[in-house]
Amino acid sequence: MITLTRPNAEGATLFERFGAALDAEREALLAGDEDRLARAEREKSDLVDALMAWDADAAKRIDPALKAQLRALADTNRRNGLLIAERLGEVQRRRQFFERIAGRDGVYGRDGVTLGGFAPRLSARI
Repeated sequence: MITLTRPNAEGATLFERFGAALDAEREALLAGDEDRLARAEREKSDLVDALMAWDADAAKRIDPALKAQLRALADTNRRNGLLIAERLGEVQRRRQFFERIAGRDGVYGRDGVTLGGFAPRLSARI
């Protein structure tokens, strides 16, 4: 566990970096740039891991303004998640279209047997 000696200064730095990672993620999503998106996701994941490693005492000592900033970052993260869900839906629709024109419009059950018919389903949870 990371023990922060200066949670407000260290938190401000982490939050600033997290905000930059969220901005980079959004830009990459809007541009459809998978390489930039992967880099932004790695940075964001590393920062979330660092924040989650805070001890309970450090989290209690965070300045209220930083808590408000964290709430704003969480909202930005949620909006980026909506973009990801939209993009996933587009990918699924295209995949389903190509499956149909290739004559593979069956859906497989858990046992691997074709159920028949075409029932679009997302392959990942968001």
